[in-house]
Amino acid sequence: MESFFKWQSHALKLWVAQSETAIDTWATISMRLPVLVRDGMSGEISPETLGMVSEKVIASTEGAIDASHAGAKLALNFWTGRLDGYDVPNRLVHIMEAASKPARVKVRANALRLTGR
Repeated sequence: MESFFKWQSHALKLWVAQSETAIDTWATISMRLPVLVRDGMSGEISPETLGMVSEKVIASTEGAIDASHAGAKLALNFWTGRLDGYDVPNRLVHIMEAASKPARVKVRANALRLTGR
């Protein structure tokens, strides 16, 4: 039962982190929208826009690699017989966390930088 409560606590922390990420995403989008409109009107791509696109590609690649590593650990534990009933949901949440962490970190940094907080 202790493992179940540990999983619930971890899931709640991830929900809070995702909620913060949603707020940071809206702050970042609202600050970058004028730059995107200006780029669209001028027909030129600003360094901010290039950086914005490249950091998304890098963050998604890092997330995919981290999720692959976490998934491989789950598969290895399955193949070696080291999984119990509570371990599977914990490992699946860990895979989700590994996939989203690079993007969350980047969105948070952008929101802080662009809003001056």
